[in-house]
Amino acid sequence: AILVVAGNIDLAKTKEEVHQYYGWIPRGEPIARVSPKEPEQTEPRRVEITMKVPLPRLVIAYPMPPIVSPDIDALEVMITILGEGQSSRLSRALVTNDNPLCVQADSMAESLEDGGLMGAMATLLNGKDPATVEKILCDQIAAIGNAPVTPEELEKAKQQYRVALAKRWETADKVAGELGDEMQMHGNLDRVKTARARLEAITAADIQRVAKKYFADSKTTTLVIKPGIPTPQEAATAPSASASAPATGPVATETPRKVAFPAGYPTEPPMTGKLPAATFEKGTEKLINGVHVIVMEDRPIPIVNWSLTFRQGGHAEPAG
Repeated sequence: AILVVAGNIDLAKTKEEVHQYYGWIPRGEPIARVSPKEPEQTEPRRVEITMKVPLPRLVIAYPMPPIVSPDIDALEVMITILGEGQSSRLSRALVTNDNPLCVQADSMAESLEDGGLMGAMATLLNGKDPATVEKILCDQIAAIGNAPVTPEELEKAKQQYRVALAKRWETADKVAGELGDEMQMHGNLDRVKTARARLEAITAADIQRVAKKYFADSKTTTLVIKPGIPTPQEAATAPSASASAPATGPVATETPRKVAFPAGYPTEPPMTGKLPAATFEKGTEKLINGVHVIVMEDRPIPIVNWSLTFRQGGHAEPAG
């Protein structure tokens, strides 16, 4: 269990209360993991299915290393260059050019403790050839490992991550989440202080290296989704949402853990039980062009959102 307290707090008092309410809890038995390591994929896989969808869809996926891998940072920047945004390689090749084949084409990356998935996907325009789109996806994936990305592409991706890093620390809630995730996944908070430095250290050679290493043909899994009505055989082999029977009660354990609360430990939430008195504004009534209007003044805390517009050549300008 990980507890994070973030905000404008009295540090000494907070530590005292944390020890009071959590420090007495006895440590449990070591947790033994029962999930075996997934066998390494040694040959390409392909699945074609029919679903009740309006347009064909292609997904080409590859295994990602565990989240603690030192290659994760470079892989995520690589995925950004490949297919995040309308000016990405995939979008320009399939969506935003003079002869579009798809309504959407982008990349994906899901970093997980034991290793996730990354790759490319596209939703075709009606009547376009899936084989042609699949070849373009494969060519774009191969190209990012065959030659270094341009300085403009690398700088654009880094700028996107700089903005993302800043947004991840906007509020106390986000700070708590970031610290909790780092402790849970990495076991320490050292990476928090080095996130920006790790980003700036990534080079075009790093991008090319991880692309060659992880975008191997033998590790490809291709999913083709075709619009239509599934055949009886496809319907019979599809996973069922009701494959497992619902639980009828709590999970029984062989040796229930006995917990003895310390003397004086609260049995109810620290609340007074009295609801605060609410004051409702009536607003200002006006007659505008024959329409009866009630105007309510809003007084929220001002929020300023910034986005960046990238122009050709890598120059970024604030868009608002």
